[in-house]
Amino acid sequence: MNSPPLLGLSASSGRMGIKVAWASLDGVGKEEHMDEDEIEGGKRKFLEVVQNIDGSVQVVIPVTPSNSMFLISLTKGANRKFITVPEDDMIDLPNETSIQAKVTKTIKDAIAAL
Repeated sequence: MNSPPLLGLSASSGRMGIKVAWASLDGVGKEEHMDEDEIEGGKRKFLEVVQNIDGSVQVVIPVTPSNSMFLISLTKGANRKFITVPEDDMIDLPNETSIQAKVTKTIKDAIAAL
């Protein structure tokens, strides 16, 4: 499939990462957020928190959020529990202690239910 030629391109950065917007000659505007590095940092921190609580728990984190939420699977033996973490919390997890405390409590509660 051929993409229409670009009419304009702009990029800006902010709390949610780099936002890229463009318009094509067919009049269709597009916008995309590029915050993969921030999300990856949050995923690493999430895994670290889980491992500090219980190293035997297996974690599956989706590559991308759905409706700005990550549906995360925690498994221990034959037991599985799902938790949701907002995309913004995942981004802020490495750097904000209040988010770390909130997510850690959610993880501890889920692991206790396994």
